[in-house]
Amino acid sequence: MTGFGVSDYDESARKLTTLVVGVCQQEVDRLTETERSALPYVLPSIEAVFLGYFLRSNDKAGVEQNTLALEWLYDHISLVRRVLSQT
Repeated sequence: MTGFGVSDYDESARKLTTLVVGVCQQEVDRLTETERSALPYVLPSIEAVFLGYFLRSNDKAGVEQNTLALEWLYDHISLVRRVLSQT
């Protein structure tokens, strides 16, 4: 991905950590270990489904947004796993 600087990486890592910690530490709907371990596979799958939808709908903005999200997840899957392991 071009134009993705260190500060962007830090901000994305912070947002990801906040999201994962919030989801994984819910007392009412706390994720199980199995659910947490599935997230690195589920998150890109969700983006791929939406990417397909936007492609079929000829929605260029949706395609671009979901392509960037899918690329980010692919490029940073080790970060996703690390954050999940810390929750």
